[in-house]
Amino acid sequence: MKEKISEVKSYLTEKIIEIVAINGTDVAKEAVKETLNNGALEIISDFGIDVIGGSIPGIGNAISSFRIKKQIKNLEVMVMELRKKTEEIKKNFDNQSEDNRILLDDIFAMVINKIADTTQEEKIKYMINGYANLTEIQNISYDIAYLYYDTLDRLSILDISVLELSYSVWVSMDAEKSYQDILDEFDIDIDQYHAVQSNLERIGLLENQYNAVLEKDIKSVVDKLNDLQKVVLSIQTSLSQPKKKMKDVKSKNEVKIKAKERLKISKYGKHFIEFFIEQNTK
Repeated sequence: MKEKISEVKSYLTEKIIEIVAINGTDVAKEAVKETLNNGALEIISDFGIDVIGGSIPGIGNAISSFRIKKQIKNLEVMVMELRKKTEEIKKNFDNQSEDNRILLDDIFAMVINKIADTTQEEKIKYMINGYANLTEIQNISYDIAYLYYDTLDRLSILDISVLELSYSVWVSMDAEKSYQDILDEFDIDIDQYHAVQSNLERIGLLENQYNAVLEKDIKSVVDKLNDLQKVVLSIQTSLSQPKKKMKDVKSKNEVKIKAKERLKISKYGKHFIEFFIEQNTK
Protein backbone atom coordinates (compact mmCIF):
# COMPACT_ATOMS: atom_id res chain seq x y z
CA MET A 1 0.00 0.00 0.00
CA LYS A 2 1.37 3.35 -0.99
CA GLU A 3 1.79 5.90 1.72
CA LYS A 4 0.17 9.25 1.17
CA ILE A 5 2.77 11.95 1.28
CA SER A 6 1.55 15.25 2.78
CA GLU A 7 2.62 18.22 0.78
CA VAL A 8 4.24 20.95 2.84
CA LYS A 9 2.66 24.17 1.74
CA SER A 10 4.72 27.32 1.42
CA TYR A 11 2.89 30.58 2.06
CA LEU A 12 3.97 33.95 0.74
CA THR A 13 3.16 35.65 4.06
CA GLU A 14 5.22 33.14 6.06
CA LYS A 15 8.15 33.39 3.63
CA ILE A 16 8.27 37.19 3.69
CA ILE A 17 7.85 37.41 7.48
CA GLU A 18 10.55 34.78 8.00
CA ILE A 19 12.97 36.71 5.80
CA VAL A 20 12.24 40.00 7.54
CA ALA A 21 12.44 38.50 11.05
CA ILE A 22 15.64 36.49 10.65
CA ASN A 23 17.79 38.80 8.55
CA GLY A 24 19.07 42.30 9.20
CA THR A 25 17.29 45.17 7.52
CA ASP A 26 19.59 45.42 4.46
CA VAL A 27 19.69 41.66 3.94
CA ALA A 28 15.92 41.46 4.33
CA LYS A 29 15.40 44.12 1.70
CA GLU A 30 17.46 42.21 -0.83
CA ALA A 31 15.91 38.87 0.09
CA VAL A 32 12.38 40.18 -0.23
CA LYS A 33 13.15 41.67 -3.64
CA GLU A 34 14.72 38.39 -4.75
CA THR A 35 11.75 36.38 -3.47
CA LEU A 36 9.30 38.62 -5.31
CA ASN A 37 11.29 38.64 -8.53
CA ASN A 38 11.69 34.86 -8.53
CA GLY A 39 8.03 34.26 -9.19
CA ALA A 40 6.38 34.69 -5.78
CA LEU A 41 4.86 37.90 -7.12
CA GLU A 42 5.29 40.01 -10.24
CA ILE A 43 5.56 43.66 -9.26
CA ILE A 44 7.01 45.40 -12.29
CA SER A 45 4.78 46.09 -15.30
CA ASP A 46 5.59 48.15 -18.36
CA PHE A 47 2.55 50.54 -18.33
CA GLY A 48 3.00 51.19 -22.03
CA ILE A 49 6.61 52.24 -21.64
CA ASP A 50 7.67 50.31 -24.76
CA VAL A 51 5.17 52.26 -26.86
CA ILE A 52 6.33 55.58 -25.45
CA GLY A 53 9.98 54.60 -25.88
CA GLY A 54 9.36 53.76 -29.53
CA SER A 55 7.92 57.21 -30.14
CA ILE A 56 10.55 59.17 -28.20
CA PRO A 57 13.93 57.41 -28.09
CA GLY A 58 15.39 57.22 -24.59
CA ILE A 59 12.30 58.29 -22.65
CA GLY A 60 11.13 54.71 -22.19
CA ASN A 61 14.32 53.76 -20.37
CA ALA A 62 14.18 56.90 -18.24
CA ILE A 63 10.60 56.24 -17.16
CA SER A 64 11.28 52.54 -16.59
CA SER A 65 14.34 53.30 -14.48
CA PHE A 66 12.45 55.87 -12.41
CA ARG A 67 9.52 53.51 -11.78
CA ILE A 68 11.75 50.58 -10.82
CA LYS A 69 13.79 52.73 -8.40
CA LYS A 70 10.55 54.01 -6.85
CA GLN A 71 9.14 50.49 -6.51
CA ILE A 72 12.34 49.23 -4.88
CA LYS A 73 12.35 52.18 -2.45
CA ASN A 74 8.74 51.41 -1.56
CA LEU A 75 9.62 47.77 -0.91
CA GLU A 76 12.43 48.89 1.39
CA VAL A 77 9.93 50.96 3.38
CA MET A 78 7.61 47.94 3.42
CA VAL A 79 10.37 45.82 4.97
CA MET A 80 10.96 48.40 7.71
CA GLU A 81 7.24 48.53 8.50
CA LEU A 82 6.95 44.73 8.46
CA ARG A 83 9.76 44.48 11.02
CA LYS A 84 7.49 46.31 13.48
CA LYS A 85 4.70 43.79 12.87
CA THR A 86 6.47 40.44 12.36
CA GLU A 87 5.49 38.87 15.69
CA GLU A 88 1.89 40.06 15.44
CA ILE A 89 1.44 38.86 11.84
CA LYS A 90 3.18 35.50 12.46
CA LYS A 91 1.08 34.77 15.56
CA ASN A 92 -2.17 35.69 13.80
CA PHE A 93 -1.27 33.82 10.60
CA ASP A 94 -0.40 30.65 12.54
CA ASN A 95 -3.87 30.71 14.12
CA GLN A 96 -5.66 30.86 10.77
CA SER A 97 -7.22 27.96 8.87
CA GLU A 98 -5.56 26.74 5.67
CA ASP A 99 -8.29 28.36 3.55
CA ASN A 100 -7.77 31.68 5.32
CA ARG A 101 -4.00 31.45 4.88
CA ILE A 102 -4.43 31.01 1.14
CA LEU A 103 -6.82 33.96 1.08
CA LEU A 104 -4.46 36.09 3.16
CA ASP A 105 -1.64 35.28 0.72
CA ASP A 106 -3.80 36.49 -2.17
CA ILE A 107 -4.53 39.70 -0.25
CA PHE A 108 -0.87 40.14 0.70
CA ALA A 109 0.11 39.80 -2.96
CA MET A 110 -2.38 42.54 -3.80
CA VAL A 111 -1.07 44.72 -0.94
CA ILE A 112 2.55 44.35 -2.10
CA ASN A 113 1.55 45.36 -5.63
CA LYS A 114 -0.15 48.46 -4.24
CA ILE A 115 2.84 49.23 -2.04
CA ALA A 116 5.19 48.96 -5.02
CA ASP A 117 3.09 51.39 -7.05
CA THR A 118 2.09 53.96 -4.42
CA THR A 119 3.36 57.46 -5.09
CA GLN A 120 3.41 58.47 -1.41
CA GLU A 121 5.55 56.11 0.66
CA GLU A 122 4.02 57.58 3.86
CA LYS A 123 0.95 55.46 3.09
CA ILE A 124 2.88 52.19 3.33
CA LYS A 125 2.68 52.08 7.13
CA TYR A 126 -1.11 52.18 6.83
CA MET A 127 -1.11 49.36 4.26
CA ILE A 128 0.98 47.11 6.52
CA ASN A 129 -1.04 48.05 9.59
CA GLY A 130 -4.23 47.15 7.73
CA TYR A 131 -2.83 43.78 6.69
CA ALA A 132 -1.71 43.03 10.25
CA ASN A 133 -5.23 43.80 11.48
CA LEU A 134 -6.67 41.60 8.74
CA THR A 135 -4.62 38.56 9.79
CA GLU A 136 -6.38 38.66 13.16
CA ILE A 137 -9.96 38.18 11.94
CA GLN A 138 -11.60 34.92 10.89
CA ASN A 139 -14.30 36.07 8.45
CA ILE A 140 -11.87 37.33 5.81
CA SER A 141 -13.23 38.67 2.53
CA TYR A 142 -10.96 39.45 -0.43
CA ASP A 143 -13.60 41.78 -1.89
CA ILE A 144 -13.90 43.84 1.30
CA ALA A 145 -10.12 43.96 1.72
CA TYR A 146 -9.79 45.14 -1.89
CA LEU A 147 -12.46 47.81 -1.27
CA TYR A 148 -10.51 49.20 1.68
CA TYR A 149 -7.16 49.19 -0.15
CA ASP A 150 -8.73 50.63 -3.30
CA THR A 151 -10.14 53.47 -1.20
CA LEU A 152 -6.74 54.07 0.37
CA ASP A 153 -5.26 54.22 -3.15
CA ARG A 154 -7.55 57.14 -3.93
CA LEU A 155 -6.46 59.18 -0.90
CA SER A 156 -3.48 61.45 -0.41
CA ILE A 157 -1.76 62.06 2.93
CA LEU A 158 -3.70 65.34 3.11
CA ASP A 159 -6.98 63.45 2.64
CA ILE A 160 -6.00 61.02 5.40
CA SER A 161 -5.11 63.85 7.78
CA VAL A 162 -8.50 65.52 7.27
CA LEU A 163 -10.26 62.18 7.78
CA GLU A 164 -8.25 61.49 10.94
CA LEU A 165 -9.35 64.85 12.32
CA SER A 166 -13.01 64.00 11.66
CA TYR A 167 -12.48 60.68 13.43
CA SER A 168 -10.83 62.39 16.42
CA VAL A 169 -13.74 64.84 16.72
CA TRP A 170 -16.18 61.90 16.65
CA VAL A 171 -14.22 60.08 19.39
CA SER A 172 -13.75 63.19 21.50
CA MET A 173 -14.78 66.81 21.02
CA ASP A 174 -11.45 67.66 22.63
CA ALA A 175 -9.30 66.56 19.65
CA GLU A 176 -5.61 67.40 20.02
CA LYS A 177 -5.38 68.56 16.40
CA SER A 178 -7.49 71.26 14.77
CA TYR A 179 -8.26 72.06 11.14
CA GLN A 180 -5.96 75.08 11.51
CA ASP A 181 -3.08 72.70 12.25
CA ILE A 182 -3.80 70.94 8.95
CA LEU A 183 -3.95 74.27 7.08
CA ASP A 184 -0.53 75.16 8.49
CA GLU A 185 1.04 71.72 8.01
CA PHE A 186 0.03 71.40 4.34
CA ASP A 187 0.10 75.13 3.55
CA ILE A 188 -3.48 75.22 2.23
CA ASP A 189 -6.37 77.65 2.70
CA ILE A 190 -9.84 76.98 4.05
CA ASP A 191 -11.37 76.61 0.57
CA GLN A 192 -8.87 73.89 -0.27
CA TYR A 193 -9.65 72.22 3.06
CA HIS A 194 -13.36 72.19 2.20
CA ALA A 195 -12.50 70.76 -1.23
CA VAL A 196 -10.73 67.86 0.49
CA GLN A 197 -13.80 67.31 2.68
CA SER A 198 -16.03 67.26 -0.41
CA ASN A 199 -13.77 64.64 -1.99
CA LEU A 200 -14.00 62.49 1.15
CA GLU A 201 -17.79 62.85 1.06
CA ARG A 202 -17.90 61.67 -2.58
CA ILE A 203 -15.87 58.60 -1.65
CA GLY A 204 -18.23 57.89 1.26
CA LEU A 205 -15.82 58.49 4.14
CA LEU A 206 -17.65 61.65 5.28
CA GLU A 207 -21.38 62.33 5.27
CA ASN A 208 -23.53 65.45 5.52
CA GLN A 209 -25.51 65.51 8.75
CA TYR A 210 -28.02 68.03 7.31
CA ASN A 211 -30.69 65.48 6.35
CA ALA A 212 -30.51 63.61 9.67
CA VAL A 213 -30.89 66.83 11.70
CA LEU A 214 -33.57 68.13 9.31
CA GLU A 215 -35.78 65.13 10.13
CA LYS A 216 -35.57 66.05 13.83
CA ASP A 217 -36.37 69.69 12.99
CA ILE A 218 -39.47 68.65 11.03
CA LYS A 219 -40.63 66.43 13.90
CA SER A 220 -40.11 69.34 16.30
CA VAL A 221 -42.17 71.65 14.06
CA VAL A 222 -45.01 69.09 13.87
CA ASP A 223 -45.01 68.68 17.65
CA LYS A 224 -45.13 72.44 18.19
CA LEU A 225 -47.96 72.82 15.67
CA ASN A 226 -49.93 70.11 17.46
CA ASP A 227 -49.43 71.94 20.76
CA LEU A 228 -50.52 75.22 19.14
CA GLN A 229 -53.61 73.52 17.74
CA LYS A 230 -54.58 72.43 21.25
CA VAL A 231 -54.26 76.03 22.45
CA VAL A 232 -56.47 77.30 19.59
CA LEU A 233 -59.10 74.67 20.38
CA SER A 234 -59.04 75.66 24.04
CA ILE A 235 -59.61 79.31 23.05
CA GLN A 236 -62.57 78.35 20.91
CA THR A 237 -64.00 76.26 23.75
CA SER A 238 -63.59 79.06 26.32
CA LEU A 239 -65.36 81.54 24.04
CA SER A 240 -68.40 79.30 23.87
CA GLN A 241 -68.01 78.14 27.46
CA PRO A 242 -66.60 81.06 29.53
CA LYS A 243 -66.00 78.83 32.54
CA LYS A 244 -63.48 76.74 30.58
CA LYS A 245 -59.90 77.87 31.12
CA MET A 246 -57.79 78.66 28.08
CA LYS A 247 -54.40 76.99 27.61
CA ASP A 248 -51.36 79.24 27.55
CA VAL A 249 -48.86 79.35 24.66
CA LYS A 250 -45.59 78.43 26.32
CA SER A 251 -42.27 79.96 25.36
CA LYS A 252 -40.85 76.48 24.88
CA ASN A 253 -43.05 76.19 21.80
CA GLU A 254 -40.65 78.48 19.96
CA VAL A 255 -39.24 76.57 16.96
CA LYS A 256 -35.49 76.60 16.40
CA ILE A 257 -34.17 75.09 13.18
CA LYS A 258 -30.88 73.31 13.87
CA ALA A 259 -30.20 71.70 10.49
CA LYS A 260 -27.17 73.08 8.69
CA GLU A 261 -24.62 71.88 6.15
CA ARG A 262 -21.97 70.05 8.19
CA LEU A 263 -19.79 67.12 7.22
CA LYS A 264 -18.98 64.42 9.74
CA ILE A 265 -17.30 61.03 9.53
CA SER A 266 -19.48 58.26 8.10
CA LYS A 267 -19.83 54.70 9.38
CA TYR A 268 -17.56 53.52 6.56
CA GLY A 269 -15.09 56.28 7.45
CA LYS A 270 -14.94 55.05 11.07
CA HIS A 271 -14.32 51.47 9.97
CA PHE A 272 -11.69 52.67 7.48
CA ILE A 273 -9.80 54.60 10.16
CA GLU A 274 -9.95 51.73 12.63
CA PHE A 275 -8.70 49.28 9.98
CA PHE A 276 -5.78 51.32 8.66
CA ILE A 277 -4.89 54.19 10.88
CA GLU A 278 -5.98 54.10 14.51
CA GLN A 279 -2.97 52.16 15.81
CA ASN A 280 -0.62 54.52 14.00
CA THR A 281 -2.10 57.56 15.75
CA LYS A 282 -1.69 56.28 19.32
